[in-house]
Amino acid sequence: MLPKQTDYIIVGQGIAGTVLAYTLISQKKKVLIIDDSNPDTSSKVAAGIFNPVTGKRLARTWQAGLIFPYLYQFYQQMEQTLGISILHSRDIYRPFTSIEEQNAWTAKTSSPELSAYTSTQFDTSAYTSGIHNPFGGLEIKGAGFVNVGLMLEAAKKYFLQGNMYTEQPFTYEDIVLENDKVSWQGIEAKKILFCEGTFVSQNPYFNWLPFNEVKGELLTLKMPGLQTNNIINQGVFVLPLGNDMYKVGATYKWDNLDWETTLQAREELEDKLARLIKLPYRITGQQAGIRPASEDRRPFLGLHPEHPALGIFNGLGTKGVSLAPFYARHFYEHLEEDKELDKETHINRFFSLYYKSTNLNNHLL
Repeated sequence: MLPKQTDYIIVGQGIAGTVLAYTLISQKKKVLIIDDSNPDTSSKVAAGIFNPVTGKRLARTWQAGLIFPYLYQFYQQMEQTLGISILHSRDIYRPFTSIEEQNAWTAKTSSPELSAYTSTQFDTSAYTSGIHNPFGGLEIKGAGFVNVGLMLEAAKKYFLQGNMYTEQPFTYEDIVLENDKVSWQGIEAKKILFCEGTFVSQNPYFNWLPFNEVKGELLTLKMPGLQTNNIINQGVFVLPLGNDMYKVGATYKWDNLDWETTLQAREELEDKLARLIKLPYRITGQQAGIRPASEDRRPFLGLHPEHPALGIFNGLGTKGVSLAPFYARHFYEHLEEDKELDKETHINRFFSLYYKSTNLNNHLL
């Protein structure tokens, strides 16, 4: 039987909801997670790669100095609590595509901003077999991946054992707002926190936030012969899973957003893979997901402008495993210690959109 009172109801058990729930529980807060266990979520497809240096032009990941030290601390603690191994440190090898790129990137990595995360002096033998590598490359340090599927599965069991989880759809019409509290289907809480990913579009309280969702597809394949456990990234990433299994991705598509895999994406990934890897392989699976990216590529944290008992933790986009731990802690400090939210992540940067939509609706009525 579910509790009749809790501190926080969390809607959604993807990366955002799981990490936020775990953060609150670790601070002795009572939570109840509501999730419909929909197989079509971006978290269940995510490769879980974290990378301090991103983009075609090699830039340090936003807030890398804050989020990466905390990332390791968080997932290591979670591993101990859940009795699993999910955090895997891996270098990322980025082959140069030309002499010009070699010169440009080598010069760039000498900057203080990037030198801590990159190296052009390393053992190249692991990258000579099976990889198109005529111009050499660089290694990115401090990277790796989180086994997101295992994390979500183990966390769900943990939440269930603590009577902190219920598998059912969340019905917005059952929200009752009273003074500074809120209840849902008779369960009272201080706050309801929405971590719904792309399904926020169905949320009448937060569907005004400007998302720029991106569909992505991945391949899973069997490919013997690659002599490195590191991630290879040039055009696509090649992520070793063990036993000659790899994930290859990802595509980016901003229109016709659905959860169906496509031949077009498969051909795009295979074409890019052929330019990077020169080994035979067999495709064993293909997955599609929709990333909950925000318009300005910054997370959405905060409380509703008119209903402060309702909050949101969303918009993590392609960097969910990197951003979620630090910003879940940041959100906790705002909720429980009244610390100000980082202005780049606070949803008040878009409150004008809410008031515009409210005024428009009132006008139509």
